[in-house]
Amino acid sequence: MRSHSQDHPTEPGPQDPVASAPALRIREIFPRFWPYASGYRGWFGVLIALLILGPLLSAAAIWCWKLLVDDVLVPRDLDSLGPIVAGFAVLTLASALIQFAQDYLSTWLGENFLFNLRSSVFRHLQRMSSDFYTRRGQGDVQLRLSGDVAAIQTFVLAGPTQGIAAMIRIVFFSGTLFVVQWQLALITLVTAPVMLILTRHFARLRQEAAREQRRRSGAVAALAEDAMYNMTLVQCCGREEYEAKRVDSHGQGALEAQLASAKYSGIYRLLVQVVELFGGVLVFGVGVWMLINGTVTLGSLIVFLAFLRELFAPLSGLGKLTTTLFTAGAAAERVLELLDQEPSIVEKPDARSLQRANGQIRLERVTFRYPDSDRPALDDVSFTAEPGEIVALVGPSGAGKSTLARLLGRFCDPESGAVRLDGHDLRDLKLVDIRRNVALLLQDAYLLDISVGENIGYAMADAEHGDVVGAADAADADDFIRCMPNGYDSRVGHSGRMLSGGQRQRVTIARTILQDSPVIVLDEPGTALDAASLHRVMGPLRRLATGRTTIVISHNLMLARAADRILVLDEGRIVDSGSHDSLLESSGLYAQLWELQQHETAEADLVRTAR
Repeated sequence: MRSHSQDHPTEPGPQDPVASAPALRIREIFPRFWPYASGYRGWFGVLIALLILGPLLSAAAIWCWKLLVDDVLVPRDLDSLGPIVAGFAVLTLASALIQFAQDYLSTWLGENFLFNLRSSVFRHLQRMSSDFYTRRGQGDVQLRLSGDVAAIQTFVLAGPTQGIAAMIRIVFFSGTLFVVQWQLALITLVTAPVMLILTRHFARLRQEAAREQRRRSGAVAALAEDAMYNMTLVQCCGREEYEAKRVDSHGQGALEAQLASAKYSGIYRLLVQVVELFGGVLVFGVGVWMLINGTVTLGSLIVFLAFLRELFAPLSGLGKLTTTLFTAGAAAERVLELLDQEPSIVEKPDARSLQRANGQIRLERVTFRYPDSDRPALDDVSFTAEPGEIVALVGPSGAGKSTLARLLGRFCDPESGAVRLDGHDLRDLKLVDIRRNVALLLQDAYLLDISVGENIGYAMADAEHGDVVGAADAADADDFIRCMPNGYDSRVGHSGRMLSGGQRQRVTIARTILQDSPVIVLDEPGTALDAASLHRVMGPLRRLATGRTTIVISHNLMLARAADRILVLDEGRIVDSGSHDSLLESSGLYAQLWELQQHETAEADLVRTAR
C-alpha cells in the first residue's frame, strides 16, 4: 500500500485520474470545518449536558441492583422491594427519554452542519474557473461533494460527540469503580497501558488504509463518469472491455484498501477483547476471593462487574470510532484539497460595476499562452469592433479563434495586453457585469437536463413564455420544439442527448438571442446546421446585431461572408482583414481557404447527385 506521508498531492498519471489529497493532522482539519457549525453552537452545551446526565441515570439504575441484592434478596426482606423497583423503573424511563433527546439533537445538529458545508462547497466549486474542470475527473468531484462531505459530519460532529460521550462514561464509571471497591478498581488499571499501545499502533495503519480507499473510490467515480458520458465513443471504438479494466483496476485497489482497513480493525478489536477478557477474569477471580473472605458484599460485586462492563463498552467503542474517524478524516482531506483551490480568474476587490454597455470591443496587443504550451495561442492581437458591426474571425484550426471567444467572456486573462469593453479593461470589471453584457455561445452546445423552454430562458431569470417562444422562433427552433412530446416542457436529457446536434445548437442560439446582450460572441454557430437552417438563422442574427457588437467565429466562410468585416487568423496572429471581396482579391490565406471550401462543397454536391 502506498504511503501518504508526502506534504503535497501526487499528480495523477495516465491510468491514475485522481491525485492524492495532502495528508493533514486532526488539529489542522477540525478548525477548518468547525465554523460551519456556527449558529448552532449553543445547542452543543445542551448536548454535553445530556451526555453527562445519561451515565448518571445509568449508574443510578445499576445501583438499584445492589440495593435489590443486599437489602432484599440476601436478608429476604421484601419491605424495600416496592421503592427499589419503582425507582428502577423511573430511572430506566428517564434514561430512555434522555437517549431519545440526545439522538434527535445530535441528528439535528449534524444535518444542519451538513447542509451548510455542502452548500458552501458547491458555491466554491461554482466560483472555480472552467480550466479547473478540464483538469478534474467529474466523477471524483461529485464524490467529494456528496460522499466525502457527508463523511465530514462524522469527523466534526458525530465522531467527536461519540468520543466525548465515551470519555464521559469512561471517567464516570472509572470513578464509580473506586467508590464501590477501590482495590478491585486498581486491578482494572493493569490493562490501560496495553490498550494505549494497541490504539496507537493500529491507528496509523487504519489511517493509511482509509486514505487510499477514498482516493481509489474517487478514481473509480471519475473513470466511470468519463466512460458513461462518452459511451457512444467507447462503443464505436469497441473499447468497453478496456474501460471496464480501467475501472476494475482502481476498484481492486479500493477493495484491497477497504479489506486492509477491515483487517486492522478486526485484529484491533480482537486484541482489545482479549485484554478486556483478561482484565475481567482477573477482577472476577479476585472479587470472588474477596466475597468469600467477607471483604465485599454480593451486591457490591455484582454492581462492580456491571460498572466494569459499562467501562469496557466505551473503551471498545473508541476503537470502532477511530476507524470511522480515519475514514472521515481522509474524506475531509479530499474536501479541503478542493476548498484550497483558487479560481484562476479572480475579481478584483474594487472591481467596477458596468450596467448596459454600448458594446465597443477592443483588443490591445493581446498575447495568451496555455499552460505547458511551447507557443502562444494568440500573439500580439489587436482589433476593434464597434456597436452594430458584425466581425467575423476565420482561419484554420488552431489559429486561436476560440481562445479569443474565451478572452471576451473573461474565462481566461491575457498574458499581456488588454481586452476592453467600452474602454474598460475586463480585469477591472465585475464578472457578473461582463457575463451580462457579453453573450457567449461556445462551440459546444451546453444544455441542462431540464425542459427545452427552461434551457432557452436560462440566461434570463424573469423570461416569460412569450419571450422564450420568440427567441426560439428567431433561432429556427420553434417548429421542432412544438413537435416534441410536451412541446416547450419537454426535457432534453443529460447534456441535451435527447436532441440532435443541430437542434441543440439552435436551442443555444435561442438562449443567446434571449439574453439580449450588447455584445454577442458566436463560436461556430453553424456547427451541425444544414445550409437551409443556417440561412434562416443568419437573418434573425443580423437583425439582432443592430446596435450591438456581434463577433462570429466560424470555419464556414459562407457565414463569414455576411459579416461587415473579416479578420483572418493564422498561428495566433491576425494576418489579414477586410471584406469578403477584398480578401479574395488579395489572394492571401482567406482566398486559399475559400477555394478549398468551395471545392469541398462541390465534391459533396457531386456525391449527393450520384446517390
